[in-house]
Amino acid sequence: STGELRAIKVFNFNTMENWKAEELLRREVETLKNVEIPGIPKYIDFIEAFPYAYLVESYMDGQSMKSLIETGFRPDMTQVIEILLQALEILRQLHSHLPPIIHRDIKPGNILIDTSSDNLRVSIIDFGTVAAARQNKDASTFAGTAGYAAPEQLFGKASPASDLYGLGASILHLITGIAPYDMELNGLEPCFDKYLPDNLPAWLDHLIRSMV
Repeated sequence: STGELRAIKVFNFNTMENWKAEELLRREVETLKNVEIPGIPKYIDFIEAFPYAYLVESYMDGQSMKSLIETGFRPDMTQVIEILLQALEILRQLHSHLPPIIHRDIKPGNILIDTSSDNLRVSIIDFGTVAAARQNKDASTFAGTAGYAAPEQLFGKASPASDLYGLGASILHLITGIAPYDMELNGLEPCFDKYLPDNLPAWLDHLIRSMV
């Protein structure tokens, strides 16, 4: 309706590095076309005018968790829990879709947090790397971001649990202010114990550990 904000993602086919970039674009378009879940952008239109393409979607308020962390945002524990619960609910609905939709690149840059009011609102964006679970059993292409991608994604495999790993790693970054890839590692696992705050509830500590 008149006056509603829209987000427009502009793509230039001439500057895309390879066919994979175009595939990821079309994958995002098809995903947004077929789902309508609170907390993810709503598909409005897709316009191709070679060499450009325009993906029009609903505008999601907020800043990325990444930019908030970089500008010094340190939420209190109530806010951390609210952010985690809202993100988990979005993932629950994606994973409950038939077939399940796996984002495959959950990270602070793809989690939006609207802090403009007393009630935080969380959104998840950028569905270019998304995969349907039934189509990904024999996948061999790596998708994800180092530090936030679950170990199985290194081998081109992904499941709903892989998204939970990415969210857990993102919450760790939010709580500690330190990216997982900057933490000491034990094999593929970040040794995050030394970075955790003293006021972290035991149940939340257990939940984050189970996610990563």
